[in-house]
Amino acid sequence: MENMEWIIELMFDDIKLMFNPVIERIISLIHKQLDKSHENGYDICAMMFLVGGFSESKYLQARIKKGFGDN
Repeated sequence: MENMEWIIELMFDDIKLMFNPVIERIISLIHKQLDKSHENGYDICAMMFLVGGFSESKYLQARIKKGFGDN
């Protein structure tokens, strides 16, 4: 086995499946924060800031824009 080359091919959809649970959790947490702000009398969220290394993920950004953007 040491002399064999190992090649693992991952397709885009495979990668999405690995990250979707984390992204769904992030989206759920955003919804909870927005719901809490509505309960406290705030009716609008004009912008969001994403922070941390994972916030640089184009897939995460696209999912958040799709879920919360005002396109």
